[in-house]
Amino acid sequence: AQGMQLVEKVEAAQRARDRAEETLNSNLLQVTLFLHSFSDVLGIAPPGISDTGPTSLAGFTFTDLRASLLHGDLPGVHRVHNLLLGYLARASEEVVNRETDTDAICEAAGQFTAISSELAAQIVATSRVHGAWPELLRRVARELKYSGAEALSALRHREYAAALQPGERAALLAFLCDAALNSLPVRRTLDHRMQRMEAVRWSSV
Repeated sequence: AQGMQLVEKVEAAQRARDRAEETLNSNLLQVTLFLHSFSDVLGIAPPGISDTGPTSLAGFTFTDLRASLLHGDLPGVHRVHNLLLGYLARASEEVVNRETDTDAICEAAGQFTAISSELAAQIVATSRVHGAWPELLRRVARELKYSGAEALSALRHREYAAALQPGERAALLAFLCDAALNSLPVRRTLDHRMQRMEAVRWSSV
């Protein structure tokens, strides 16, 4: 009987690890797709244009991001967080233009992701300060109502790599991408792409 219980415990632990791995990979896939789909909005150079620069897609593959998050303190971790935090700071200053924006965007005014002007200014001011981003990440996530309160509490009292497990790091990064996806510049880009697709469709009829 004890042998069976031990086997069941081992199998349950393995299932839990498998679920955690699946969730981590799912979140990282979401992050990778967002970075590549909206690289133009985020200001990321295509591979080959600036492979060694701080904002090149070359280092934002699924494999690279996964390795960085599993480690917790590789350059890729710093790059991707500084990139997204800087973008959210800039996007938060954007306002709906009722003369040039589409009706759908005008109707959604006030619903786009925005952080406080004070926090946005601090992000911009400390963008080149090494090690400043984890606290800014915590504050942005708190402002935007991130549900992982325990993770944010741990991040407040410890270094990023020590505070969060890989799954928590990936979940928080995916949350940042979700917030960016709901920003005004990204919505404008989506609308412009839809308009181009419609124009191509009608021109081919």
